[in-house]
This record gives sequence, structure tokens and C-alpha cells, in this order.
Amino acid sequence: SSLLCNYFYANLEARHLDFLQPGQSILMRQTDDFVLISTEKAHAKQFLQIMHDGVPAYGVRVNPDKTLVNFEVLINGKKIPRLVEHQGFPFCGSFIDTKTLNISRDRERRKNNCELL
Repeated sequence: SSLLCNYFYANLEARHLDFLQPGQSILMRQTDDFVLISTEKAHAKQFLQIMHDGVPAYGVRVNPDKTLVNFEVLINGKKIPRLVEHQGFPFCGSFIDTKTLNISRDRERRKNNCELL
């Protein structure tokens, strides 16, 4: 259930991602989809490293093919895909403007999903 999943991930965040400080970073999560907004590139890289290495005690590991960043970074020797300039950062059916943090709906994706019905 979503409630159980949220409890599980909240515990993981408290134990393994406590270096993300309010005022420097905002971690958002919808079920098991994470987005980190941070003014500290080192914190963003540390977050990526932890999530890509996985947290065995929780059985958690991100899918590297679904990871996207807006800065150049290598994790475990692999270049992480970077957001194309002037494109919204996709997160759970929305786009986040990486300069203004404005949020807009992904209308094209929604339109394509409606066509499948």
C-alpha cells in the first residue's frame, strides 16, 4: 500500500539521507519516485551515489536508466543522463523548471495516455 511504502521510505530518508539539510535541499517523493532540488552539488552527488549503490537493508536501488540530472556527473564511472537545456525536469506527470522551480503539467504525456484508452 502507499501508506506502508511512505512509512518505509521515510525511515530510509531519516537513516541514510539525513545529510540533506533544510534550506539547502528539498527532497520530494511520490511513492518510490524521488526528486532532489539542492543548492549543494556535493549533496546531490552524494544522494545519487547512495541511491545508485542501493541500500541493501531496505532492498532499495534506483534504476540507472530512469535517473536524470541537470548537471554533469559520473556515478560509479557511468555518466548520468542530463536534462536538455530549457526543458522541464519531469516528475510524476509534471515538469519542474530548474531555474524558477515553477511546476507545470505534462499535458503531452497525459494526451498520449488518453489516446490509449
